[in-house]
Amino acid sequence: MKPLAQLRHNPKNAVELIRRMEPIMDDAGYHCALTGSVLFKGGTDHDTDIILYPHDPNKQMPHDQLLELLVKQIGLKIRFKTTPNYVNREVWLCSYENRNIDLFFFNEQPRVD
Repeated sequence: MKPLAQLRHNPKNAVELIRRMEPIMDDAGYHCALTGSVLFKGGTDHDTDIILYPHDPNKQMPHDQLLELLVKQIGLKIRFKTTPNYVNREVWLCSYENRNIDLFFFNEQPRVD
C-alpha cells in the first residue's frame, strides 16, 4: 500500500479544492463538506467525495447553474450527472486537475414515496 502522502486524492488537495469552491458555493446558497475515503481513510487513488448542501434558500440557484460557475471560475470539468436516486441525492461526476471529483447534492426535503 502507498503512503498516504502519495495517494492521488488526499486531505491536502481535497481541502485546497474545497477552499476554492466555498466562496462560490456560499454566494449560491450552499456549503460543501469532505466525505468518503479521503476523510475516513486519509486518502485514495480513486476519487474525492464532496457533499454540497443548502444553507440559504434565499440565494439558492439551480444545480446546473452552480456547476457552470465552478467550471468557469475554478476550472472544474463535468463528466456526467446522475439522476436523484433512492437516497434523494443528485451526483455530478467531475474532474479537477486530472483527479476524479464526485459532488453529491443533498436536497432539503426528504424523499417520500
